[in-house]
Formats: sequence, C-alpha cells, structure tokens
Amino acid sequence: MRKCYRAITISLMSCLIFFLLSGKARSTLLENPLQGFRVFVDKQCAICHPLPFSESQQQKIGPPLTRRGPPQSLTQIVAAMWNHAAEMQEKMELLNVPRVTMTAAEMEELLIFIYFLNYFDEPGDPAVGKIVFREKGCIHCHVVGGAREERRMPLDQLAKYASPIQIARVMWNHPLSEGERVEVLESQWPRFQGDEVNNLAAYIWSASKGVRSKVFLLPPNPKQGEKVFTVKGCDTCHTVAPGVEQKPGPNLATRSLHRSASQIAAALWTHRLTMLNAMEELGLERPTFSEQEMADLLAYLYFLSYTEKGGNPVRGEALFVVKGCSTCHSVEGKGGQSAPDLAQGKKVHSWIDIAQAMWNHAPVMTKRLAEQHLSFPTFQGEEMADLLAYLKTLEERP
Repeated sequence: MRKCYRAITISLMSCLIFFLLSGKARSTLLENPLQGFRVFVDKQCAICHPLPFSESQQQKIGPPLTRRGPPQSLTQIVAAMWNHAAEMQEKMELLNVPRVTMTAAEMEELLIFIYFLNYFDEPGDPAVGKIVFREKGCIHCHVVGGAREERRMPLDQLAKYASPIQIARVMWNHPLSEGERVEVLESQWPRFQGDEVNNLAAYIWSASKGVRSKVFLLPPNPKQGEKVFTVKGCDTCHTVAPGVEQKPGPNLATRSLHRSASQIAAALWTHRLTMLNAMEELGLERPTFSEQEMADLLAYLYFLSYTEKGGNPVRGEALFVVKGCSTCHSVEGKGGQSAPDLAQGKKVHSWIDIAQAMWNHAPVMTKRLAEQHLSFPTFQGEEMADLLAYLKTLEERP
C-alpha cells in the first residue's frame, strides 16, 4: 500500500513541479488548471491545508483538499469557503497570518485548482485490485507477478506507468481480434465502476516483478483535450452541449463526468465494446491514443461540468432575506443600512466577481455580525448558486 501511495504522490507532485518550472505564460486558464497552485501557496492556504496524499496531513490544522462525498460544483466550493470564512479568519489571526484578499483572476485560478484536485485518484488498494483482477475476468487472459504462460499475456510491464491513466490508455488501445469479438458477448464484457480501475492499477504495481523506473505524464491540458475529442472523431457520436440535436451516442453534457481520472477511464472501458460496434456500423476507424492524448481527453471530459449551469434567481432573492443578507444590505434602498446597497455598487461580470467580493469582505462581515449578535450565514447544496444568480441579476438593472 505504501508503494502505491508513494507512486501516486510522486505523480501528482511531479505535475506541480513541472508546472512551476515550465514558466510558460497562461493564455487560457483551462490550458493549465494547476495555475492556481501559485495562488494556493502565495495566499498562505498551504499553511493550514495539505495537498491530497501529502504525508504531512496530520501536521496541518485544516482538512486536506481531497474528494469527500459526491463531486462538488464550483459554487459548492465557493459555499464551502464562505461557510468556513469566520473560522479560517480566527485561525489565521492565531497564527499571525495577515488577512488574505484576492483579485477576481486569483479567485478563479484558485477555485479551478481546487476543483481540479478531485481529478487525481486517491491511493488504490492492491488487495481489492487483486479481487477485481479475478472477478472481472482479467485472470483468464492475463497474468501478473513474473509468471510466463503460453495463453496468458503478462501485464508486469504496465507497472512502469505511474498513473492509472496510462494503464487505461493501454487497455483502450489493445485491439480485439475477430475471434475475441465473437467470443466476448456484450453481456460478458467486464464493466468497471467506482475505484475499480484505480485498485486494479494498484494491484499491478504491487504484484509486478522486475520493474523499477517509472514513466510519468506531463500535466493534462483540458483545452488540448477538446482538440483530441474532435480529431479522434468523438464528436461524431457525442455532443457536449445541452439542448443540441441528439447524436448516435449519449450527450456528454448531461452525464456526470466530474469524477477522478480512473473513474472516467473506467466508464470509457465499460462502454468500449458498445462503441466499437457502433463505429463499425458507421464505418468509422477505431481511434487510438498516446499517453498524453488520453490524459488530455480525460481532463477535458472532467471539465465538462466546470461551467455552472446557473442557479435560480427567484430562489436566490428569497435566500437573500432568509439568510439575513438583507439585515445589513439593501437593494435599491430596501433593506438594511449598515452595509452597501448592492444595486448601487460596482457592476459584476460573473459569479467569480461576486465570490471574490464576498471573500474579501468576509472579515468585515464577520465582525459586524458579531457586534450585532447575529449568526454567520451558511449555504448548503445549490443555495450559493441560487444566491449568486440573484446577485448577478442586479447588474442588469439600470
């Protein structure tokens, strides 16, 4: 387990180190989602929060920024930051850390970085992976551990790869002979879910013999992955925009692909035979991928959920009152008078601008709420999305 843990930690940290040393200018945020790592360090977030899989997690006073429960949207991450703003401010004062403010660009980079951390897999379990290897039928055609058998292909060489993405790429590129296609019925095709591919990779890493050096990936580029999606013909069968005319394959904009890299790879493998059959019917050539192409493609699919679908401004207006915002803030003169009228303030252009303004003013709000013996408002589920949708409508007013 420790060997697997260390391999994934090195993989993640190598991406961060490569990013810091590359020195390339950012043309768009999604070309390098790790851009926000600089903000994470510069704004002192690293003092309290460890990065995922860091061996110093127990030495930090804040929780690790790992995946906990269902995937979170960007507005849910904003809500989590806001909900803990008062507590964070108190701890920063105890540690003599100066109050942190952010520009809109810094806020966006940090949020994208935090959002992207869920893309990296947690350490897999080799023991569970061994069970997956047997129960999914891999054992009928493959062997791991240095054994040599005439009818089973050894997988030990896959242990040189440091990421489950690279192993998933080999699985996808492996061609099926006509005999195999006839023999393997769709109902018998091995289907992976959850962390099964990640655990399978952990088993291959731990059980393989004679492999010492590791092959690492460069940081994935979602923007480049969008090009891979088109060049490889994925857009022939799939659309990624809501409300667009249906194609032969499912609309990926409606699918929940905001999962780890190995989980997205598992979904691709699970539907591989179905996709191959559909490609044959349409006369399409089966695409193959390089290691970097697969990484970029999976990152692109992961970021399909990046753009917020938008909250409900009507519910947001109600929340503005229920959460006590109107106690201090007014809108067009209606509401509290101890804080600025939000309809008369600086115009915002996105929910990022609103999130940045809320964060920068959180310490002042915390102090004034304490003076008035009012509780600090918190947001759950999609409440923050609804509130931001309402605040966004204020800029449209004359």
